[in-house]
Amino acid sequence: MTDEQILELAKTCGFDTFVGEKDDGTNCDYWECWEEQLLKFALAIHEDGYNKGYDDGCSQTTGRNLMTNFKTMTIEEAIDYCYEHKNDYIKDCDDVSEGMEQFECLISCLESGHINPTELPDYGMKY
Repeated sequence: MTDEQILELAKTCGFDTFVGEKDDGTNCDYWECWEEQLLKFALAIHEDGYNKGYDDGCSQTTGRNLMTNFKTMTIEEAIDYCYEHKNDYIKDCDDVSEGMEQFECLISCLESGHINPTELPDYGMKY
């Protein structure tokens, strides 16, 4: 990851920037965040390194349009798709722990048949 990508990721995780004065009297940006934002940022860097070039319109494994994928996906393909996009799903939640719980619940619902792949976008899995 480049420095620019790291700083952009920090912004998407909710970090705030302010102009402050350094000890030497020069001005520069400084960053501030809450604990949950820091955890979200660390998770993003650790698990997927930001995937800047990913095309949100297509699935990496099939290259087909997502709406077509959801309509034709098997349960196993849907679970694989969810795991491919786990980090994005968790990053979209305000709280990392809550996002992880929601993700596990989504997987359980797919495995048990309580929801089918066409319902994934209704549960926030639309990447």
